[in-house]
Amino acid sequence: MLKHPQTLLRQLLKFWVGWEVPSNTLKLEIVNSRGRNHLPTSSTCYERLRISNHYTRYSALKADLMICLQSVESGFGLV
Repeated sequence: MLKHPQTLLRQLLKFWVGWEVPSNTLKLEIVNSRGRNHLPTSSTCYERLRISNHYTRYSALKADLMICLQSVESGFGLV
């Protein structure tokens, strides 16, 4: 099932900073890969999204981000 773009953006923001309220400073960090299964991570306290440098195709990054976005309803602080 396809999600509405606004829903995906809200989930991305929640994954990135911990809530759906936009921040004045969003940081994106490209990190050295620990392997092909190295998913994007976030540091919500510092409003930082970390993406591994192993991605060579947008479709692979998007697929991994979609996996990460599934955690926003049960992630840190929501369990």
